[in-house]
Amino acid sequence: MAQDSSLKHSYVSGQRAAAMPAPVEKHDVPPEFTPKLIRGAWFAMAHLVLERGATIANVNSGSGAFVFTMALLNPQHTYIGICNYVREARAAGKKYILPNLRFMGLSEAREQIHKDSLDGIISRFTMHEVYSAARCNDQAVVEDLKQQMNWLKPGGSMFIEGFALPETGYVLMEFPDEKSILKDGELISVPDLLVEYAQSARPFDDPSHQGFYLEELPPRFPRTRIFRLPSKWAYEFALRQDGLDRWEKELHKEYTFYTERD
Repeated sequence: MAQDSSLKHSYVSGQRAAAMPAPVEKHDVPPEFTPKLIRGAWFAMAHLVLERGATIANVNSGSGAFVFTMALLNPQHTYIGICNYVREARAAGKKYILPNLRFMGLSEAREQIHKDSLDGIISRFTMHEVYSAARCNDQAVVEDLKQQMNWLKPGGSMFIEGFALPETGYVLMEFPDEKSILKDGELISVPDLLVEYAQSARPFDDPSHQGFYLEELPPRFPRTRIFRLPSKWAYEFALRQDGLDRWEKELHKEYTFYTERD
């Protein structure tokens, strides 16, 4: 397959160099331009069927790396990276420069993006951020989605990616009783981390609802511990295992609150 010449550019410190006849070298692109990021950008865009020249907004763009990747891979479309704060948008705009990409803060987007003006909206793992920031109020999520739907043209497409609440009920979680996790410079076991999480989850919510039910049962095998807990919180705990470096920062957030049916 012939390589798209529109991708043959060098990116150094956020600046676009002249077009090159040779393919992009690894050191010419930002370090965050990883295969994982590329797969995520491809996955999101694969869910939108759009005409050439479409305008697409990426909500909660953060650093801007994800929407930059989509814009780089799809030069036939125009992208708007909507960051939570204007200062984030300015920083992303200085770092990621493409002719089909611009950034704005959320307050700017509410003023500048008109009703029925977007062909597509991509919202990846943003609903739980809105829900948690509103102290676990799902009405805030509804209002946020209404705003985004207002931006879409009739027949426009929205791609939402996030976490779904598992079916209600209780589950058992069993772990080896060994210290294998480095947290705050100290090795602890997964069971100890679960006990700590059961006591400290949702610290920004009503203190009377902080934490969740956790019951430790007699072990079935030597050097193991087994717990009974609600399926929601088992899932929440499992989701956090890949982000232990962000444990404290993410502690107040609830990832799951809507079921697939919702």
